[in-house]
Amino acid sequence: MYIGYFLDYRNLLAEFGQSYHSARLPFVLTGSFLYGVFAPRIAGELLVILFSCLAMAGFYGVVAKFHGRLPAIFICCWLALNPLWIATMARGYVDGPAMSFVLLALALMASAGGTRTWRFIAAGALIALGAATHPITVLLSGCGVLALLAMSWRSWRDSGIAILALGAGFTLALAALGFVSLALGGKFLFVLADQNAITRSFKGFGSNYQLRWGEWVPMNYRVLGPVFALIVAGATILHTRRLGGTPQATWLGLALLLGPVAFLLYWDFVIGGAALQSSFYTGYLLPGQALILAGAASVVTRFDPEQKSSSWKAIILLLGGGALLAISLAPHLWNLEASVVQYRYKWLFLFSSLALLLGALFMLRWRPALAGLGLLFILLAVVNSDTRRIFRPAGAPDFGAYLTTTARVSSFVKGLGLGDRRLLFWFDRESYSDTSPHLAFWTDYSLRFGTTILRLNYWDSLASAWLWDSSMLGAEMPSFDAHAGNMLQASASPTSVALLCRVAIECDAGRDRLEQRGYRLQLRGLTPVEEPGISPFFIRVYDLDGPQPGAQS
Repeated sequence: MYIGYFLDYRNLLAEFGQSYHSARLPFVLTGSFLYGVFAPRIAGELLVILFSCLAMAGFYGVVAKFHGRLPAIFICCWLALNPLWIATMARGYVDGPAMSFVLLALALMASAGGTRTWRFIAAGALIALGAATHPITVLLSGCGVLALLAMSWRSWRDSGIAILALGAGFTLALAALGFVSLALGGKFLFVLADQNAITRSFKGFGSNYQLRWGEWVPMNYRVLGPVFALIVAGATILHTRRLGGTPQATWLGLALLLGPVAFLLYWDFVIGGAALQSSFYTGYLLPGQALILAGAASVVTRFDPEQKSSSWKAIILLLGGGALLAISLAPHLWNLEASVVQYRYKWLFLFSSLALLLGALFMLRWRPALAGLGLLFILLAVVNSDTRRIFRPAGAPDFGAYLTTTARVSSFVKGLGLGDRRLLFWFDRESYSDTSPHLAFWTDYSLRFGTTILRLNYWDSLASAWLWDSSMLGAEMPSFDAHAGNMLQASASPTSVALLCRVAIECDAGRDRLEQRGYRLQLRGLTPVEEPGISPFFIRVYDLDGPQPGAQS
């Protein structure tokens, strides 16, 4: 959906109104600008690089302030090579960009440079950008702000001034975004524009997507990351309580981890949602894990305060080399993981490895164990099941080709000059599903809704550029069900229908079915869609009038 807004923000906003997707202005407008200047693939890569750099700057600023340059470089290297973190930035969702604003805000708060009041005003503005990108970052920011204020406590008056400065920056930034929203045709209170989505969420609508624990927990090793991080934090606290106190990064990491964990548990088990099973939401647990690992890294500097930077270089090189090796061997690691059927043995191995590494680091003071600890978290990320599509091993499709295709179709549709006509998509989903199990793993997606499991593919993704359920006539063309009839009657606006088909006879069948229903069709445009790396298809766009009297019901 976000790619659709990147490609044609104003028209989609005018056609569908301000949804919660279009209201995520810091992300959507940045993407829209880049896609307007550069080719889609380059724009997508620049968007990832931009927010990745912002996030890295935030992490580096926080850790370097507390524990020095070398632990900060270590943790930035760990993040840059962590597939779970890469997924937050690279798969087109808002979690990574939203966190980048928060991390920069925390870095500004922790910094000693400049005037404190102005730094906090700027931090408040960045927190507002994060909240406007995804509201869950309000919780992440709140936990971080409280932790930083507690660690740098001066007085109630000082903390009150700091909170007022943060609030001023937050309010000014949100107001500025509100005026931008008005200028684009949206609402000033853009964060509350999609009341229906907000109401549904708090009524437990997300529970419709819930899977049973046994269907997703055992193979998604990302669930072990927060558990391992808490164990590392506990070991760090026990080890450092006699060595000058617990590292500040550990306390900040615990705040950034425990707050979101508590919220996600409450959301899923009390309100009713599916956040924990989604890597899009558990990505918000990664900053806490990173800072806890940074706290453990800072302990290495206490082993020998006079140690040379060459020791750190060796640790960082070991971490980087091991991570790159694990990433390059990802398909082999997946096969190895699948060969061990009993998950308890795999989890036992991972917990045992954690215990050995912690013992080597804190009891034996063996510095390479720090790199091993970082690599253990990266191993969890590499073998994690629901983020494997960010890899591109031999035989996997080039998802950049799908992005280019979506941009071509968007350009084709804009060139038709539909004006006020709404556009609906109709296709036979099974026709475009890959018959090869290997390709289907990469190109087909499962979505549970209630008791129904949908097998989605690229045509669904293409329709998502026009908000999917808001523009879907049906996915079983030429079958015409009650939903299709309701979609055609739902608006008084004139309607056009885009038929997608692998072969012309499929589009003919869809056209004939609409004519049987009494609609008069006028072909507005057609084009073959061919791009190296994807299965070719056709798109035909018809203007609809009708239905005519005497048609089939």
